[in-house]
Amino acid sequence: MPTTLTRLSLLLAALVCLLARPAQAQTSGQLYVTNGQVNAILRDGNTVYIGGNFSYVGPSIPYGSPVDAGTGAPNLAYARPNSNVNVAVPDGAGGWYIGGAFTQVGGVARNYLAQLDANGAVTAFNPNASSPVRALLLAGSTLYAGGAFTSIGGQSRSYLAALNTADGTALASFNPNPSTSVSALALAGSTLYVGGGASPAWVGKRAMPWRR
Repeated sequence: MPTTLTRLSLLLAALVCLLARPAQAQTSGQLYVTNGQVNAILRDGNTVYIGGNFSYVGPSIPYGSPVDAGTGAPNLAYARPNSNVNVAVPDGAGGWYIGGAFTQVGGVARNYLAQLDANGAVTAFNPNASSPVRALLLAGSTLYAGGAFTSIGGQSRSYLAALNTADGTALASFNPNPSTSVSALALAGSTLYVGGGASPAWVGKRAMPWRR
């Protein structure tokens, strides 16, 4: 049986993990983690104490999660990507378009661009980009995507594409063909502003911006 001194030492050393929570198996992907090293673990009945060099204990949510705007609490029900998310934009129906370096979301194959519905589930939207997506902009039923890709939505597209949100296909009439990767998009009226790369980029053989 642990002594009172041992318990006090652990409590002074670090935060309490799972305080007053029954010690039980946790589902995969929802394990509690710390932001630093754990040096000691102690179980006393249904309470587990840990001590070490950390300042946070909470659910493991790699690569991003929706959070409550008031409390900051994460929504653990959303499908999770297997790598970095660079950009997220609302889809206008309670869900989100996300772009990044991932190749799966919630265990479903999605290369670099995906849509989550209002419940956090992966939709059928699947443009299948060839490389990471770094910028997204939704305008009506058109989703503009920028990144390092050279094909997306079933078409050859270098770094910038316009996608039909209904099925994820690339719009045939939109092919500005910038000379370097795209990492920023903004729309003002009928003009789409495009930014990115380390050197001056040209779009459709003319300086940016590109007019829709």
